[in-house]
Amino acid sequence: MTSNIDFVFVDHIAVGLLVTEGECKRFCGASTALSSLEGALFADLEEAETIVARHLRGLRGCAG
Repeated sequence: MTSNIDFVFVDHIAVGLLVTEGECKRFCGASTALSSLEGALFADLEEAETIVARHLRGLRGCAG
């Protein structure tokens, strides 16, 4: 089985990978701040980037 990998970018910074296996697109984060999204399934790269960005901005809002 072949996997396709896309980088997930937020503000021009790669924050994780979207691994496509068959019909599934699974998120793999590059930071413990994204651990709650680890393994999440997304419809496409655009959806993944939108949700990951929203998650990170929510964390930043809580920090300050």
